Amino acid sequence: MIKLKSLMEGMIDSDRFGKGLCLEFSIAMKTILGYDIAVVYGVFEDKDGNEGDTYEIPSHTFSLHPKDKSLGIDCRGIRPITKIVSQSGFIENPMKVKWKEDSMKNIIDLFGVEPDSEEIRKSIIFIKKNINVYKV
Repeated sequence: MIKLKSLMEGMIDSDRFGKGLCLEFSIAMKTILGYDIAVVYGVFEDKDGNEGDTYEIPSHTFSLHPKDKSLGIDCRGIRPITKIVSQSGFIENPMKVKWKEDSMKNIIDLFGVEPDSEEIRKSIIFIKKNINVYKV
């Protein structure tokens, strides 16, 4: 795990924005560095629908590396997208896990919650303090 400079007194690590605040972190990355956003989602069998019906549940957002489309950038730094996807943390096992690039608006709609503006502000401060980890 990458140890990063704290927002406050004491140390915090990269998990601060990896547990439920990934959307705010991705928005901050888009704001500061202009990186496009992608979402990881699981595909699940719809047991209440017709046979073969599926539905998608979003799990994680990350930024796309602007020069190497096999790499993504999240709170843990620059990593292969395959690693980001495999560590996206589903509670139940989906039939499959996918990712796709999408607009910020569509991703916000997919998660069904408004991003927390205070957490975006904190993410911006955090990214600026650790810009060497996130800037390509």
